[in-house]
Amino acid sequence: MQTTILIQNGKTNPNEFNVKLGSSLNIPPNSEICVNKIKIQKDRNITIDSTNNHFLGYFGNPLGMPAINANNAGLSEFPYLPPQHFYIKSGTHNLLGNVGASPTVEYDSSDDNRSNNLCSILVDTLNEQNIYKMWGFAGKYNDNVDFGLTPYLRDHVPGALNWVKSNSCDEMLDIQIQAAVPGTSYSMNLITDGIPLLHGGGIVSTNIIPLPYSSNLISQTSQYHTVNLPTYTAGNGVNRLFGGMIMQEQQDYRNNSPYDINKDWFGTDNTPNFDQKNITNQIPISWEIDEGNQIIFYQNLVEDGETVLVTNIRPSGVFWDGTEELIVALIPNLSSLNDAGNQTDITTQRIECWAGTATNFIYHGSFNLDESYFNYQWKSAIYLSSENQDYSVDIQFIGIDNNSFINDIAESLGTVDRSTDIGNISFNIATEMIPQDTFLNQGPRIKTNYEFFKETQFLNAHFMSPIDAHIYHMGGDQTIDLTREINIDQSLLEKVLILNIDNLPIKNYYCDNNRGYIQKRLYTLMAEEDLQQNIIEIPMNLNWVKLNNKSTITLNNLNIRWSNIDGSPTNSINGTCIIELILKENTSIRFKANNSNDKEYDNTENNFNLAQSPNYRETPYY
Repeated sequence: MQTTILIQNGKTNPNEFNVKLGSSLNIPPNSEICVNKIKIQKDRNITIDSTNNHFLGYFGNPLGMPAINANNAGLSEFPYLPPQHFYIKSGTHNLLGNVGASPTVEYDSSDDNRSNNLCSILVDTLNEQNIYKMWGFAGKYNDNVDFGLTPYLRDHVPGALNWVKSNSCDEMLDIQIQAAVPGTSYSMNLITDGIPLLHGGGIVSTNIIPLPYSSNLISQTSQYHTVNLPTYTAGNGVNRLFGGMIMQEQQDYRNNSPYDINKDWFGTDNTPNFDQKNITNQIPISWEIDEGNQIIFYQNLVEDGETVLVTNIRPSGVFWDGTEELIVALIPNLSSLNDAGNQTDITTQRIECWAGTATNFIYHGSFNLDESYFNYQWKSAIYLSSENQDYSVDIQFIGIDNNSFINDIAESLGTVDRSTDIGNISFNIATEMIPQDTFLNQGPRIKTNYEFFKETQFLNAHFMSPIDAHIYHMGGDQTIDLTREINIDQSLLEKVLILNIDNLPIKNYYCDNNRGYIQKRLYTLMAEEDLQQNIIEIPMNLNWVKLNNKSTITLNNLNIRWSNIDGSPTNSINGTCIIELILKENTSIRFKANNSNDKEYDNTENNFNLAQSPNYRETPYY
C-alpha cells in the first residue's frame, strides 16, 4: 500500500511548522518514506551575530602610519582621528534588494521605505555609530543583488540650538531661552538674564557639536558658535559673560556626584549671594567679556581636575561698550599643514577666533587642536549675568550641532579646505585582522604599524572581506553614482537545507571532524545559489528512508522542520513551503513474513546431519 501526503505551511513559519493529517495515519513496522517534490521560497540572507559583526572604519591615514610614495607621503593624513569600531545589528538580513523591476535603488538613513536588507543595515550602522557627523553614508543596489557604499558630505543648516540649564548651581539658573519660530525668521536663540534678584546662570546645548568640522563646508562660515551682543546704555551691561566649547563631562558629571569646582565648566563658591564677577571661566575653548569690556579668547587645558591656561588672544581695540552691536564667533576649520621638503601634508583642526562689528568682523587668531581633543564629545555653553537687575541683556546665538545635519545624499565628501591642497577626504573599511607592516593602497600607499594591528586584531566581519585586498578604500571623489562595491562571500550564503520530520521514527547520521549527530533527516536540499528565490526540487531518483518503528504507530500530525546541515535552526525559507511525501509499506519483508513455515527456506543443515548418521545409506537410482 502506498500513501501520498501533500504538505503546505499555510501562514505559519515555513522553517518550522506543524500540519494536521486528514485522518489518523497508521504506519506499519518497517515502512518507508521519501520526498517526491519540493517547492520553497528561499531567501539569500546572512545571519549576523557576535561572531561576524565587527569591522573598522577610519578617515584618512590614522595613527601616523608611514606613507610609502615620496611624492604624496603625507597626503590626507589624519593622525588625530582615531579609527572607529562598528558593530552590525544582530539578526538575519536579506542580501537581496527587493527592488522589483528597478535596476538600482539608493539608500540613506532618511529612506523610510528601504528594504530590511544587508545594504540598508550597513548604511544605518555607519550613520548611527559614526561619531564624525559631518560625514554620512549611503548605499546603492545594482541589479538587485550587488551593492556598494559611499561616504558623502552631509548637508546642514546653522540656526537655533536646543539648550538645557546648567546643573552646576541650581539656585542661580534664571536664564531664559527663546528659539525663533521656523519659517517666520532666521533661526536663532534669544538668551536673556530675565529674572530679577537672581544672579545669572549657565546653559548648555543639548546635542553634541561636530568635530572635526570645517566652516568652509557651508556658506554661513561664522555660524558654528556665534553670539551677537546688543547695544546698551551705561549701567545696563553685564557682570559676567563668557561662552564656548565645553567637554560633555563638565556638565554630566553632576548626574552622579555633587558640584565640584575643579570638574565644572565654571567655578563658584555655590552660595546664593556670591559675587558674579568672581565666577571663573573654565571652558577649554572660550570667549569672554572682561571687566574692561574687552573681548578675550582663551584656550585652556583641563587635566587631572585642574584648568590650566594654554594661550589667549586679546584683539586690539575690540571692546563691547554698548555703542555698537558686537559679534563674537568660534569658527572651526580643517586645514593642511604642507611641508613639501619633508613630504608631509597632514590635516589639522583649528578653531579660529573672530570678533567685531557687522562692518568690521575679522579674524584675530587660531587655537590648534591636537589629538587629545578628539577623545571627548563637545557642547556649546554660555554663562550670562546682567549688571542691572531691572534691565536684562538679550544676546542672540546661532550655532551647529549634530541635530543640524540632514541625511540627504550629496555629491561627494567634499574638500576640507579651500586651498584644495589636501584634496577630498577618503574613508576606509577593514573587516578582519591586518598584520603589522602590511601595505595598504589607500591613497597614498601606507605601511601599517603595531597600533593599527591592535585596532584590527579582533575584527571578524569576514563575510564582506575584499577580494585580493585588505581594506575597502572609498576615495573622496566617490559619489552615489560611483559607489565602492562590497564583496560578499557567496560561499557563506550557500545553504544546505535539511528537511526533518521530528515525530517520525527516522534515524540518520551527520558527521564532521568534531563529533557525530543523529538526525531526523528525511531529505537534503543542495540547490545551487542563483538570483531566483523560488526553488523547485524534483528528485531524479526516489531516496526511500526506512522508518524504525517496531510496531504500528498512529499519527494525526507531522512536525516539519528545516535546519542547517548541522541541525541548527534556519531562517532561510520565506513565504511558501510545499512538500510531497510518499509513504509505503515494505512489501518484500511483508511477503516473507506471510509465507514463512517450518523448514521451507533452508534444509541444508538438516541434510548434512542426516548424511552423517550411521543408519544412513544412499539408495542408488536406476
